[in-house]
Amino acid sequence: MHKENINTHFTSFKCAADFLNSPILFKKYIEIINPESYTFDPELNLNEKHLPAAQNIYYNFKISNIPFINTVIVDEKWKIYETFFEGHITVCYGEFIIKLKLLDQTPIKIEIEVVRINKNIIPDWILRIILNNTKQNIKKILDGIV
Repeated sequence: MHKENINTHFTSFKCAADFLNSPILFKKYIEIINPESYTFDPELNLNEKHLPAAQNIYYNFKISNIPFINTVIVDEKWKIYETFFEGHITVCYGEFIIKLKLLDQTPIKIEIEVVRINKNIIPDWILRIILNNTKQNIKKILDGIV
């Protein structure tokens, strides 16, 4: 298990929860990682204020910062709760879980946790890269870079 926090500019827990539950977050995240192809299931409705209780994303992703891995097919199954997300991520090398949780502090923080699922071959150093990439991408969204 690997865990880190992201500082946000939110002082209101409700505003942070609205950000975390927004379809815009998923859309901007997929724009940052720029997969070769992707599908949302159900389709993202950017006019909605909140995501459905479950959101799946399937994409082909070219990896540049992990040696010996070129393109992977990624299957992300997210469960969306009011104050946290839990994503079950499957790639050809194994499975892991990413949890995004709001911490009620001032300012609000987002805790990111990456957990290996038993019996897979994803080493710890790759999980740390996944954690760092997730953190950097969410920071870009928070900072309005995307």
